[in-house]
Amino acid sequence: MGIFQRTINQLKQAKAFLRKKWENREQPINIWKDSDEPHVCLNCGKEYQGNFCPRCGQSGKTERFTMKSVFTNTLEVWGFGNRGFVRNLIELLYRPGYMIRDYLQCRRQAYFQPVKMLFILCVLYALVLHFFSQEIHGGVYKEWKQTVVVENQVPQDDKHEYVVLNPNDTDTQKELKKKLIDISNVGGKLTLDFSKWENHNKALSLLLMHTIFAISAMRFFRHSPKNSDMTLAESFFIQVFIACQFLTISIIYMLFVRQYDYEDYYPLPSIILAIIYIYDLRQIFGYSFIKTAWKVFLMIITYIVVMVTCIFLLTGGLWYFQ
Repeated sequence: MGIFQRTINQLKQAKAFLRKKWENREQPINIWKDSDEPHVCLNCGKEYQGNFCPRCGQSGKTERFTMKSVFTNTLEVWGFGNRGFVRNLIELLYRPGYMIRDYLQCRRQAYFQPVKMLFILCVLYALVLHFFSQEIHGGVYKEWKQTVVVENQVPQDDKHEYVVLNPNDTDTQKELKKKLIDISNVGGKLTLDFSKWENHNKALSLLLMHTIFAISAMRFFRHSPKNSDMTLAESFFIQVFIACQFLTISIIYMLFVRQYDYEDYYPLPSIILAIIYIYDLRQIFGYSFIKTAWKVFLMIITYIVVMVTCIFLLTGGLWYFQ
């Protein structure tokens, strides 16, 4: 009975702790505890009171190496020994927008650098993709075939798509069809190469995508109730943090759902990504859910237009100079 009662009490304490965390999620995190203990800095020898040496900045908790510190320092190469990294992961799950807003308002000492975190999470993503996936689909790789124009007879070849010219067409019409098919081949090859580059350079491709979103967010969220003077740099870091959040949730998702398309930026269903994205931006900027959703829709349309325009211009340029 005693063990059962202790378990019940611990569950109640955990529930109260989580409820308090949820209710206070808008408040900035405070991890600092002032120390009045006298210290002698082991680095420069200065006597002081507080947490850090006022002369050289070394922590008052610096001590001789132990096996624990060796393990922690080794993990810090990848960021895992840094408490800020774990804090980022936790807060990106339950108070993402408020955490990002704290970071933009110069409360940064408690958190891990977002760009560095993005690259670390991409490494974890690749490891999970390699060791936990049972079946990976690759739509572009399988579907795209080069189109070849033939005059009358179609060869027996599964590696190409063939278009037979109409013998009643004029020479001008045939030449126009050939040019259009050439342009289509250049565009298809460009799309295939870009898709391969994205999958081999996950972090860079995410930075590229979210940079476009950062620019469009400047247009649609710049004069928001809770962030009325956002700069482009701040908009960029917002997007990087959101990319880290998406990757974190994706990694958890991939451990349970083994079949997905690795050509997607994230393996999560689109509706889940949209809801999370709206939830984040609503916390950051303070608009209503409907207004935030509408602005996110405009951002997505802007991204599609930009990408289609870039592919169109690159396709035309490559075709012209080939």
